[in-house]
Amino acid sequence: MINLFRNIRKQLAHQNQFIRYSRYAIGEIILVVIGIVIAIQINNWNEERKLTKEELSILNNLSENLISASVQSKYHIGEEEKLIQSLLSALNKDTAKINDSVFKYLLWDFESDIPVMNSYADLKSTGRTALIKNKHIRESFTNLEISINNLENLVKDRLTVQQIRVDNIAHTEVNFVRLMSLQFPTISLDTETLNDYTIILDKPDIRNLIAIKLELTEGVLKYRKDLLHQINELDKLLTNEIEALEH
Repeated sequence: MINLFRNIRKQLAHQNQFIRYSRYAIGEIILVVIGIVIAIQINNWNEERKLTKEELSILNNLSENLISASVQSKYHIGEEEKLIQSLLSALNKDTAKINDSVFKYLLWDFESDIPVMNSYADLKSTGRTALIKNKHIRESFTNLEISINNLENLVKDRLTVQQIRVDNIAHTEVNFVRLMSLQFPTISLDTETLNDYTIILDKPDIRNLIAIKLELTEGVLKYRKDLLHQINELDKLLTNEIEALEH
């Protein structure tokens, strides 16, 4: 096509038909410009498709991570609730429900794990968060990260109190050998005194420490529930965005 215009242009120039020559020259330029514009549009379209495909992959990975974090959160919430019930039984002096096994659990155990968001952490470390076009989603993940950090700090505070104060009960107030025999049945208990929880749970110091652990655990439980709600709402947002990008 361009060669044809070039030949016509030469022919008209020889015939000294300037106006017609100008028209063909302009037409040739317009065709070239249109070709460039089309090429740019195709390139932009291909690039946009590539970015959208990459964004979809990122959002799907994040959604899978959120689903896993939701499952983790539900498990931890269940464990916190069981611990609270055991702590309440102790404070209510419900000795029918308190034995060595239960007392070891309420005294010694607590959930220290928090939900893990590896996908978002990896995304941040590689500087690819900008690939998520939806600003609300990016802000929601930032807020979720803050909430997880706050939960981690709260769990660490409970651990500190546990190590400094609550663990002291095991050292001074109960026969911990009997509690450990549940884990190691080969331990001889022939000379070990029984734990009388009617007396143990009547001591003000022990009751106060159990109440402190109850307060801390209730705080952690509330924060875990709030975090679970935040995780589920963000996953709904991701699901809607994925559906919109796929159509």
